[in-house]
Amino acid sequence: METAKVFVAQMSPNTGDVPENCHTILSLAKEAREQGADVLLTPELSLCGLCPKDLLFQEEFLNRCAQGLEILCEKSSKYPDLKIVVGLPLKDPHGIKNAVVLISEGKILATYFKKNLSTYLDESRYFKSHNEVCPLTFEVKGIQFALCADSDLSECSFTKDDNNQTLLVLKSFPYEEGSLDLHIQSINQIVSSYEKSVISLSSTGALDGLVMGGLSIASDQDGVKKMLSPFDESTALVAITKQGILGVPESVKSESLGDYYKALVVALKTYVEKNRFKGIVLGLSGGIDSALVLKIAVDAIGARNVLAVMMPSCYTSQMSLDDAKALASNVGVRYEQIPITPAMEVYQSMLMKELSGRPEGTTAENLQARIRGMILMAISNQKGYLVLATGNKSEMAVGYSTLYGDLAGGFAPIKDVYKTRVYELCHWLNQLDPKPVFPQNILDRAPSAELREDQKDQDSLPPYDTLDSILKRYIEAGQSLKDIVDAGFDEAITRKVISMIHFAEFKRQQSPIGTKVSSRSFDQDWHFPISNSYKI
Repeated sequence: METAKVFVAQMSPNTGDVPENCHTILSLAKEAREQGADVLLTPELSLCGLCPKDLLFQEEFLNRCAQGLEILCEKSSKYPDLKIVVGLPLKDPHGIKNAVVLISEGKILATYFKKNLSTYLDESRYFKSHNEVCPLTFEVKGIQFALCADSDLSECSFTKDDNNQTLLVLKSFPYEEGSLDLHIQSINQIVSSYEKSVISLSSTGALDGLVMGGLSIASDQDGVKKMLSPFDESTALVAITKQGILGVPESVKSESLGDYYKALVVALKTYVEKNRFKGIVLGLSGGIDSALVLKIAVDAIGARNVLAVMMPSCYTSQMSLDDAKALASNVGVRYEQIPITPAMEVYQSMLMKELSGRPEGTTAENLQARIRGMILMAISNQKGYLVLATGNKSEMAVGYSTLYGDLAGGFAPIKDVYKTRVYELCHWLNQLDPKPVFPQNILDRAPSAELREDQKDQDSLPPYDTLDSILKRYIEAGQSLKDIVDAGFDEAITRKVISMIHFAEFKRQQSPIGTKVSSRSFDQDWHFPISNSYKI
């Protein structure tokens, strides 16, 4: 029985580093050949990284991609009978196109150009759509292969009668809650519709907070035979005959809260590594948001590379001091206390004349937050650490934050995570280990910024259950004020929340980038003008 073997490489190429990616692909080719593979399948834009954005407007960058392709062609002769599939931008007289090239033994055998460009990476800004869909077809040991992008699949002229044909589908999708289940459903639909064996390869890794889902799948009409884990760089050898994919069907698990959390960890880990930070520093307040961010940081780069700084003021409770210290001990990070009261006294004295007295109210509260931000940035400058902002999506949405204060930082891991989900994640993490990570006080106490005496978040905001329900309906679901009120929410509260969302736009556009885990994140999917006269 003739069997063709495909080495599926779920890669996380380093965006912009063509030589490194070229080296990685050649290493994979060596590994593939050693395992007896006939085909090495790499993801979309594997040679340059997903997505290079405005690097594609640089002629030198395009030249490097072309040179990388030449090197791959030249080196491919070292691996006889191995066909290598590689993705890259190629320029022709009509513009730059998203291309996939088939290489073997020093030659380019065929080229595929993507027609239907994806919107989530703004591909139409950079690439010229090909005028028609022409799948890349080739044969190995009597097995016919047809390769195309997932977005072009519906326009391919496959026939159910050609059972000998295996579809190679390139599908790179950014993770958002629920997307892994949808991805599996879409592969099942392709198998059912075309009645063929299907290998779907997705990119993994992260780029500036956008986490690629991975979860590459090999499936036929008997079910899923191979499934690579979401978010991981990994490989699999898939054996295919004319009757289907060899192997016993695997059980398919539904997406879990663990997948959601892993996306947060992978995004931060990748951002730190690819931007060559020496470590992470964050302000630890004794509250639940900074507690979760600390845990994400430890899981991303290890406790020894993380510094937690408690910066108490006269309003900081003993409970906060105790809980922050206990949490830092639980996760094993370095922990420091740097009181901000001396700095407050100096600033109050400096500003006395201009403010006609001591700072008070919001001025005094924001001054505390900005002093803390300044301390963290000083540590960052001196040590080469990445400062993490610890604000959640609920706060980002309504502007419950301070510019140049708690918004200071280079990355915001939970910027797209609602407050109610923050609690859910912390409770879930506490159940994973016999010794809970988070002190019970952090989970139970009422949220507070502790910037004035007896301050509580609920003094300024609706209860988080109510707030988050309104935010999800307005932001993700796109419901109107009337829709939300008709669903049973108080009109005055809803109107206030929506007004706060739009008033806070100037803050969000100056906030650090963060991980996307929802269908509508502020970084990737929300584009409102700061100056506008639209009123709710």
